[in-house]
Amino acid sequence: MGRITAILKLTHECNLDCTYCYYCRGQKSDLPAKLSIENIEIILDKLSGHYNHIELILHGGEPLLWGLDNFSRLVRIEKKITEHRSITFKNSIQTNGTIYSPELSNLFVTNDIGIGISLDGLEITHDKNRLFKTTHLGTFKTIKKNISSFKNDGIKLGIISVANKTITEKPKDIYLFFKENGLNFKINELICSDINNYLYPSDDELFQFYKEIFDLWISDTKEPILKINPFSNIISGFWYDSVSACTYLGNCHSYFSIETDGSVFPCGRFNHIEEFKLGNIINNSWIEILESDNLTKIACRKKIITKICCSCKWLKMCWGGCSASSYYYYKNLNSPTPLCNVRKKLFEYIYYSIINIRMEVKNGI
Repeated sequence: MGRITAILKLTHECNLDCTYCYYCRGQKSDLPAKLSIENIEIILDKLSGHYNHIELILHGGEPLLWGLDNFSRLVRIEKKITEHRSITFKNSIQTNGTIYSPELSNLFVTNDIGIGISLDGLEITHDKNRLFKTTHLGTFKTIKKNISSFKNDGIKLGIISVANKTITEKPKDIYLFFKENGLNFKINELICSDINNYLYPSDDELFQFYKEIFDLWISDTKEPILKINPFSNIISGFWYDSVSACTYLGNCHSYFSIETDGSVFPCGRFNHIEEFKLGNIINNSWIEILESDNLTKIACRKKIITKICCSCKWLKMCWGGCSASSYYYYKNLNSPTPLCNVRKKLFEYIYYSIINIRMEVKNGI
């Protein structure tokens, strides 16, 4: 029956006011504030009729504002489904990290729910853009304390940092911070939009940031050895001729985002954009959603990119990059990523760095 990754928008509520957030500023006020348990039951019932492995990314807003009771009921619904069908669920949460309770943490540990926390490196780089909504104070100290609590409880967690202009200025300090705290991290490209273009780093700034962190990471033999993406994914991609991360696959064929009212989009980055709406899982069958003309349009992107980028040696490693990034930057879904030059230079640099390391090992250097 196959597998699916579904991003569930649990709530539009958020306790932060991040300067580069394109999502909350674009949301429609007529959408329900939260995804109801009744709709959760319908969603999981329909998905489990088509897939035997369902990965749920629990998203927001700030998903932990959905509440302990709702998370507990979600887990019970999943267990009830698995009693009658040969289905496996894998849950993870993407949170801003400002909310912690022992009860929530215990639920996540008991049910093997992983957590991704947004943290833009150091206090000085993080607090410049990620502020509490009501006080406009920085969130770094609260998040760092909660990370320690979650880790002490045995939670599996990783960090996501957004590569905005602020953090690209301090690559070494940021690497050392994550190293000292034993935190695996992923660097996400900033989705450029009208509200945050002043935070968009230049190609050279972004490449130098990647390069310096990569050099520190690849030469670091002391424990703990961190996993850093996109570097780990790119290196794996050299062996498998493709990078597994979604922003390197060219289209959004394996991810779906489900809004609080049941509206389905090909990715959370397209939520609220009507031309990318695939239907509504509450009202439509899943087959109707998969046969949506809008999904067909997105699926065709890879063919178009193949023609545009046919002479690029890194085509199968990149496939034109994130389609949402292209759409927000160019207002054109079928353009290659605005970070095309950065990616080419990064692929080249990492590839020959690995070749040189292999030669040094072979020669006993």
